[in-house]
Formats: sequence, structure tokens, C-alpha cells
Amino acid sequence: MPQSLAKVYLHIVFSTKNRISIIQDEVRPLAQAYFVQVGANLGSFTEEIFMMPDHIHWLCTLPRTITIADLVKNVKISSSIKYKELIHRDFEWQKGYGAFSVSQSKLETVKSISKTSWRIIKN
Repeated sequence: MPQSLAKVYLHIVFSTKNRISIIQDEVRPLAQAYFVQVGANLGSFTEEIFMMPDHIHWLCTLPRTITIADLVKNVKISSSIKYKELIHRDFEWQKGYGAFSVSQSKLETVKSISKTSWRIIKN
């Protein structure tokens, strides 16, 4: 039986509208968990997620059956609706995004750089 296999890792970055620092520490765990669940519902596995006050870094797999644009569009729409309840009624993501492929051999490097950046920003 023929089958198709793919393992594509992406580092996706996008901001809140106008880079407004609206994602507070107390809601971050719930916001990240919801984002991971939405990705999983689309067939994406989250390797790491770093939600900053004004943007997000999401290291994930690209599902074999959808495009990068559709993955980002669907997680942004769904999370935006939820975050209007969870974070603020005026919550919005920016229109654009950055998506960068990551070699499997560099996954830990990307994870550690993101963690280091988060520590620097928090301090």
C-alpha cells in the first residue's frame, strides 16, 4: 500500500496587531495551551512555543496535508477568537507572519535560543 511521509519543522513568528503588549504573564500558560491544541487539531505537533507580550514564536511540524499559509491562517483565526475571551475583547493578531524551515539537527538550537531570548526579555 502506498503512503506518504513528511517531517517538516517550522519556526513561525507573528505579532499582536500594532505590536501591543497585551499577553500578560498570568494568562500566558492558558493562551499557549490553547494555541498548542489548535495546532494539534490541524495535525501539527508543537515542539516548543514562546508567547511574548506582543508576539509568538511557535516551533512546530507542518501537517502533510495543508499549506503553511493555511496552518497559520487557521491557528490565528481560532486563537484570536479565544483570546478575545481570555485576554482582551479587542485582541487581534497582525496580518503577516514569518515562517522559517528548521533542520531536525537544529531543533535544540532553536529551542535554546528562544528560551534565552525569553529570559533576557523578562529580566
